[in-house]
Amino acid sequence: MKAFDISTNDLIGKPYKNNGIGPDEYDCYGLISECMRRAGYPPPPSLVIPYSHAGMGTLASREKVLWQKQNTGSFGCVILLTIKGYSCHCAFQLNNYYFIHAWESGGVSIERLPRWKRRIEGFYRYVPVDGL
Repeated sequence: MKAFDISTNDLIGKPYKNNGIGPDEYDCYGLISECMRRAGYPPPPSLVIPYSHAGMGTLASREKVLWQKQNTGSFGCVILLTIKGYSCHCAFQLNNYYFIHAWESGGVSIERLPRWKRRIEGFYRYVPVDGL
């Protein structure tokens, strides 16, 4: 496995739990918050990641943050994914080829971006904004 900018070895295999924020169980948002913390980013204040570009804008104005849509992903981006035709899942990008996510079928795992290419709705970078 390729090296990443943060250590995730202790997270791999942890079970999925709806509203799980760790350290023993995670849902996709809880895992993103933990990865952001490990990377030195402030975690988003919301307990919900909105699953559309419009939802990102609504959350940004309410919580004084900015979700910047990126053309391509890089380390630290939140990836919005569609599952069974619905935008309902998010992951944390580890590098240009891998992301980590928590999902019901497999718990916390690392996946290759190309395998999920058709399901990627967008890449977003979280930026706290003063005075929004």
